[in-house]
Amino acid sequence: MAAVRSVYEHRSLMNAWRNNIGHGLGLTIHEPPRVGGDSKAVLAEGMVIAVEPSLTVPEFGGYSHCDVLLITATGSELLTPGLRGIVQT
Repeated sequence: MAAVRSVYEHRSLMNAWRNNIGHGLGLTIHEPPRVGGDSKAVLAEGMVIAVEPSLTVPEFGGYSHCDVLLITATGSELLTPGLRGIVQT
């Protein structure tokens, strides 16, 4: 959460952030656990989560980039390799 906040603060985008970072993936999409905000969720090895901090501007639109991670015993494994380095902090 701190990493997302740091990027958005640096780029003066805090007013467009809806305080969400991601959610669990499994049998459906957008399922628990919720990641971000006031969530008390504890991630455990074997869980799969979508990390998709988004920006929303009312009456204009929004943007959300999604990475899918497998939670491992030592951290995480990126399951959706793709474009990197588009946004520089």
